[in-house]
Amino acid sequence: MKERITTVIIDDEYHGRSSLKKLLYKYCEQVEVVGMAHSVETGKALIQSLQPDLLFLDILMPDGNGFDLLEDLPEQAPQVIFTTAHEDYAVKAFRYAAIDYLLKPISIQMLREAIQKFEQRSVFSQFSLEALQYFYKQNTFDKVMIITQRGYLFIEIKDMLYLQADSNYTKIYLAEQPSQMVSKTLHEFEELLAQANFYRIHHSYFINIAHLVAYNHKEGYVQMSDEAQLPVSTRKKSGFFQYCQRICNTLLVSS
Repeated sequence: MKERITTVIIDDEYHGRSSLKKLLYKYCEQVEVVGMAHSVETGKALIQSLQPDLLFLDILMPDGNGFDLLEDLPEQAPQVIFTTAHEDYAVKAFRYAAIDYLLKPISIQMLREAIQKFEQRSVFSQFSLEALQYFYKQNTFDKVMIITQRGYLFIEIKDMLYLQADSNYTKIYLAEQPSQMVSKTLHEFEELLAQANFYRIHHSYFINIAHLVAYNHKEGYVQMSDEAQLPVSTRKKSGFFQYCQRICNTLLVSS
């Protein structure tokens, strides 16, 4: 975990921005506000320029909303804490892997707890990535550990059918088990599993080749062992076919 947490505040109200900045300066000394913005567009530009660790984000703004902003960010986006006067968007906010959802006026205690959640998530994320990379190098990389509401779940990689991007979440589809939603991006899983015979066939899908049943090259989709049909993006078609030929050790026979 980094000792200093860089953050950007995006809120269309001047009072909201300045008040939060003062609270962070006084009660969360490890947090440094490196920039503030008043709209979706200025916020996106600021994030791309400063690359902060954390984002405090209002929801309703004149040129859009906070969800629009998150949709336009790259996968390696900062973690987010929503700050708003509206209660109605909490469920949607947590679908974007939000650390917390703070209602205005912001409570000092709730703010401190939100920063603690960020720090805990950062520590676990760093540990998980380092541990998985180590085990892979040691040729013992056969499971993935994920956090659930009840604790930790260990998933056999061979049982992972495919992974689907869902904003800053990833949904893992499993053989003969319920799917699991994980607060990591598909890009993070792609880095970890690319050498384990997985392939990114589409912006939204990362599949386990071991569970690939058919590839309809003309119509651009694959069929998996659970009978799901998943799209293959146009730019992935050629590379995917070549990868399958190389990795599957198959004999190509014309019908």
